[in-house]
Amino acid sequence: MLTDLLFGVLGQLTVQVADTPIQIQGKKRRALLATLLLRANSTVPVAELVERMWGGGDAEAHRGALQVHVVRLRALLSEGGGPSPIISEPQGYRIELAEHQLDLSRFRVLVRAAEDADRDGDLPGEAQALDQGLRLWRGPVLADVVSPSLHEVDVPQATERLLAAVERCARIESALGRHERVVARLSALNGYFPHRETLVEQLMLALYRCGRQSDALKVYERTRHVLAEGLGIDPAPSLQHAFHGILRGDLARSAPPRRSAPAQLPPDITHFTGRAGQLAALHSLASADGDRPRCALLSGRPGSGCSALAVRWAHRAAAKFPDGQLYADLGGTGGTARASADVLGFFLRAFGAGEGAPAATDERAALLRSVLARRRALIVLDNARSADQVRPLLPGTPGCAVVVTSRFWLADLIARDGAVALEVDALTEEEATALLIGLLGAARVAAEPRAVALLLEVTERLPLPLRTAAAWLVTHRGEAVRAVVERAAAVSAADPVERMRRALRGDPRFVLDERSR
Repeated sequence: MLTDLLFGVLGQLTVQVADTPIQIQGKKRRALLATLLLRANSTVPVAELVERMWGGGDAEAHRGALQVHVVRLRALLSEGGGPSPIISEPQGYRIELAEHQLDLSRFRVLVRAAEDADRDGDLPGEAQALDQGLRLWRGPVLADVVSPSLHEVDVPQATERLLAAVERCARIESALGRHERVVARLSALNGYFPHRETLVEQLMLALYRCGRQSDALKVYERTRHVLAEGLGIDPAPSLQHAFHGILRGDLARSAPPRRSAPAQLPPDITHFTGRAGQLAALHSLASADGDRPRCALLSGRPGSGCSALAVRWAHRAAAKFPDGQLYADLGGTGGTARASADVLGFFLRAFGAGEGAPAATDERAALLRSVLARRRALIVLDNARSADQVRPLLPGTPGCAVVVTSRFWLADLIARDGAVALEVDALTEEEATALLIGLLGAARVAAEPRAVALLLEVTERLPLPLRTAAAWLVTHRGEAVRAVVERAAAVSAADPVERMRRALRGDPRFVLDERSR
C-alpha cells in the first residue's frame, strides 16, 4: 500500500517500503525526489525542478527529460504494489504524503507538540517532544544528493528549522539541570556549525556547569577565531559575557544574561482599534512552518494606518524573534527614498557587523543574509517605494520574517518574492466609533451622535484623520464635534488626511508634522 512507503531527508536520502530499502539511482533522479520531499504536499514548478536537476537552462527544453525521470521514479516507488505518490500538475509535480511517511513531517509534528507543551507550562514535556524530533536528525541534510542549488536554497532552510529546535531544547534542558545532555548534543553539532553563536554560548555554559571550565574556554577561543576569519566580526556581547564569566568562575552566582539583540521597533500606538483580520493573518504567517523567509506586504491609502498596524503586530510577535527586531523607514512617501545600502549598513551595525562592511549593495545584502542565517529576527520595512528597494533587505532563511508597508501594491515583491498581500483600508463604523471613544471619552462621543456620524463620513473612517480630529478636540475643549465637521466639509481636498490638515490650520499652536500626511 502507499502508506507503507517511508522517506527520509534528515540525513542521507532514504526510501523504504515494508522495511525494505529502495535504492534510487542517478544524480538527477535523486535530486528530483529530494526536491519534491522537501516540499512535500506542495507543487514544485517545472523551472525549479530543472534548476535543481540540471543547474538551470530552458525549462521547456528539459520538460521531456524531466517527464522521463518522473516516470522512472514513479515505477520505483510503486514496487510495493501501491500507486505512486507523485502527482502531475499543469505547472509542475507534487509528492502526496501522510505526515508519518516523511521524517521532516514527523519532526514538524513533534515541534508543534512542543509548542503545545510550552503553552501548558510543561517544560519536561516540551523537552521530550523536541528531543524526539531531533532524534530524527541523522546527519547533514541530504548530504548524499548532488545538486548545488538544492544545497544553496532548500537544504539551509530545513537545517535552520532543526537548529532552532536544538537551541530551544538546549535552553529547556539547561533550565532542568540536564547539562550533560546539552553537552553531548551540542558538541556533536559545533563542528558543523561553528558560526552559530547561540549554540556556542549554550555549549560553553553547559560545559562550565559540568565542571569543564577549560573546555568551555577552548570553545570560545575557537569560535572567536572562526568569526574573525570567516565574517570579520567579533563574538556577540552575550557570548563575550559568558566567556568572561567562565574565565572568572562566577557564572554560578548569577544567571546568564539574555542575548543582546537589537530592539528597534517604534513605540506602539495608543488606542489601537480594529484590524483583527490583518492581525490574524500576520500571526498565521509568523507561525507558519514554511521553507522560505516569511514576508507580508501591508498596503493602503494615506491615513489607513499600515505603519501603526505593522508596529502593533511586531510588538506582539517580538517574543517569537528573540535575536532581534529591526525597523527602518524607507522614505517611500517623501521626496527621496532611502537607499537600500544605507539601511543595510544600519542593520549590520545593529549586529556588530558594520565595521569594514563592503560598500556595494549586493555585497552588503549577502553579508546581512549571512548574519541573519544564524538568527531568528523580525524586520519591519516601513513606507517602501518599490520591490527593488526592499529586495536587498530580505533575509534568506526561514527563521526570519519581514513586514513591509507601502502605499503601493509592490507587484514584484508579491510575484517574485512570495510576499503575502494584505489590504488595509477604512475601519468599520463600529471600530471608528470605538477609536473616537478611546481618544475623546464615551460622554463626549455620546453627546453629539449626529456630528460623530458625519465626522466618520468626512474622514472616510480612516484612522489618521480621525486621530487628527480627536487631537484638535482634546486641545480645543470648547469646540464641538460639529464645528470640526463643518471645517472639514468646507475643504475641497479629496484626500481625507489632507482635508483634515487644511481644516485645522487656524491655531498656530496646533502643529502637524509633515510625516502625518
